[in-house]
Amino acid sequence: MCPWDCGKIRGPGNLFGRSQRMMQIMEETDLNSYPCMLSPKICKALSQMIELDQCSSDIFLFSETGRVETEEVFVTPAGHKLFFSGGGGGGGESGHQGVGVAIHKRLLQQINSISFSAFSSRVCQLQFSLCMTYCRCIAVYFLTTWHSEDDVEQVYTLLGSLLDASVKDGCVPVLGGDFNACIGPLANHEALDQIGQWGSGRQNERGRLLMRFVMAKGLQICSRHNASENMEASWTCCRTLDKTCVQLDYILANFRLQTVEVWNDFALPIGLDHRCAHCILQFQCSSPPRVRRQRGLKRWQPTLDSDGLPARFHNILHRNKIRGHHNSLEGLERSLRDAGQQGGNCENTYLRFRPSEGLKNLRAQRRETRDAQLRKSLTFTIRKNHRQEVRVWKIERLNAQLGHAKNWRTLRSMQFATKGFRQQQTPQPNAFADMLGQIFAGNPDRPCRPANLTENPWSMHELQCAVGRMKIHKGADEAGLVAELLKNSPDDFQANLLRLFNDILFTGNFPSCWSRTLFQMLAKTARA
Repeated sequence: MCPWDCGKIRGPGNLFGRSQRMMQIMEETDLNSYPCMLSPKICKALSQMIELDQCSSDIFLFSETGRVETEEVFVTPAGHKLFFSGGGGGGGESGHQGVGVAIHKRLLQQINSISFSAFSSRVCQLQFSLCMTYCRCIAVYFLTTWHSEDDVEQVYTLLGSLLDASVKDGCVPVLGGDFNACIGPLANHEALDQIGQWGSGRQNERGRLLMRFVMAKGLQICSRHNASENMEASWTCCRTLDKTCVQLDYILANFRLQTVEVWNDFALPIGLDHRCAHCILQFQCSSPPRVRRQRGLKRWQPTLDSDGLPARFHNILHRNKIRGHHNSLEGLERSLRDAGQQGGNCENTYLRFRPSEGLKNLRAQRRETRDAQLRKSLTFTIRKNHRQEVRVWKIERLNAQLGHAKNWRTLRSMQFATKGFRQQQTPQPNAFADMLGQIFAGNPDRPCRPANLTENPWSMHELQCAVGRMKIHKGADEAGLVAELLKNSPDDFQANLLRLFNDILFTGNFPSCWSRTLFQMLAKTARA
């Protein structure tokens, strides 16, 4: 049986520092071979609970549990929680199947939104949120060598679907268990960063199939990334027939997690022929603090008085001028933004599908029910009703929007409006900025100011022509300003702006914020 523990927050006083987020994975194999005089069902449950209380891991993934029930949930006396998926298998094989996930009580206090899915006796999944990050831990027990390759492909197909769904939903996938595949040591291989080189045994066809799966899904085998040169210590299974020590149990994750430490031992002395595979995983360095943009004023329009003039907008700007807010460019930006928020409004149109109360009640029933057949029936009913409601909603919105040409651009958001929140997949933090920094690296000397200026000061006519050429209905800048604000600004405001521009032209001193560039990565396609 393969339990592995994953997902740990190391607190103050730990080995790895105070503010780093850690995830530890442990993998143990073959609970089914634990000898005892009790019945197998009672023995395995008691053995797991007793041994888990002695371990310090956070998440355990089990395989070959021998559970008969399709889905079970236990809570140990110490407060740990165990989720099992069993049943299935004919011809007396059910005793050699079953997978599960266990959560340490320490981690239970720090996670939310726990959801367990028992797909079969060989695959199960546990989802939870940790520090605003959703994680999905998948426990798997692959078929042995006497099964056909088609059966193995079916398990890989299911795992591929689960991993694709995790990436689409923005979750961090962690997958582990008994793969019954041997990769062996690799030397000078082009995929060392994904496959790793710390493994014993001779590579077989199942191992090559696992390698192709890992590279195709963009994963890494975390339990094979070790700086140690002692390959003999990497075995996880000692074959009963020939006493050959091989590595068959692995822990996989994507590159949002970084391997800190790897080791194998008998932390759970329940199995006879398999050892536990441990991994301490650390979330990659957190993204740099995002630049907080001000509230945008796209499609802003001033509030007009009885004479059709933006009097309130102008009065607020005039009041800010008296208070001395127009003596710098930063003050002009703040004054213009405040006047825009108070003296106008935005006509942004958002198309968002909202399910009916009946559909919400069906989803609530599906979350609460324990009957697998009822949950399956509710899933089909929800899917049918959801499609019907979306179809009616789209027809109604299309009829309402097509009559006005100015709203046609808004219709493009309907293709995502029914799918909920889409988390944008971004590259490594600062990767694009570092590349640009290398391209434009250097310390250019500050230009010398000439004795006589070769450029004449800008005039009010030039400023008004530049403002008039600005396009409207565009997105706001970093400060939240749009072109409509300048187009509706009074003459005294533009005069102050012109004076500051000419001061920059004369002195050569410009605000430091003008040297900062803000990049927003855009996907080539919606699913990229």
